[in-house]
This record gives sequence, structure tokens and C-alpha cells, in this order.
Amino acid sequence: MLSKRKIKRKRKLNKAKYAVRLNSPNEGYIYILYTGFENLYKIGMSRNVQQRLKQFKSSNPYITEIFSCKVSRMKETEKYLHLRWRGLRYTKNSGSMEIFRLEQVHLEKIKEYLLSESINN
Repeated sequence: MLSKRKIKRKRKLNKAKYAVRLNSPNEGYIYILYTGFENLYKIGMSRNVQQRLKQFKSSNPYITEIFSCKVSRMKETEKYLHLRWRGLRYTKNSGSMEIFRLEQVHLEKIKEYLLSESINN
């Protein structure tokens, strides 16, 4: 039987392990896909971009990859981009929060940011 002191210590260790997992690098890819519709692009994340692209192509054969970049903090980077470009979010009919109406200048800024955050393969 564990004493109260040992139980408390064990809980602290479990919390510390969980905190380390949360702060560990979350490596993966941020991608930009062209939806096949005028100026509509999807900004998303995946550990395997090609597999993700195949999933999308099964429902939309016109979707194409524009750009992808490996980053160390995949979730944080995607969240930043979604917040940064929220004014250009396109939610009509799709309901998706990851579709944006972007011009070429926006795409260039996103690529530039991703390249600054990229990690070597």
C-alpha cells in the first residue's frame, strides 16, 4: 500500500511527464492546397501530406498541393496562420474554418512565413 506522500509524489511525476509531452516539439507539415475554385485555398497540417492529399482528392479531384513545409511546431503554426488570415476565411457552403479566399500576395506571405519556421528534413 502506498503512503499519501508517495501517492502525491507519483501524481507530481505524472503531471511533469504530461507537461513535457505538451511542450515537446510537434513536428509535421503545414500545407496549402488549391481547392479548384477561384482563389479558395485550404491551410492545414499533417504528418503525411501526400496521404492527406489523397484523402481530399477522393472527394474533390481538382484539389492540388500548392506548397508544404516541415515545421517543428505544427499545431501552433497552423493556429497562427488561421488567426492571421481569419479576415479572409471562407465559410459559405463549406462550413470549414480552414478554407481561405487568398490572392497571390497572401500566398507569398504565407510561404515566406513558413520558410522562416521550417526545419531541415
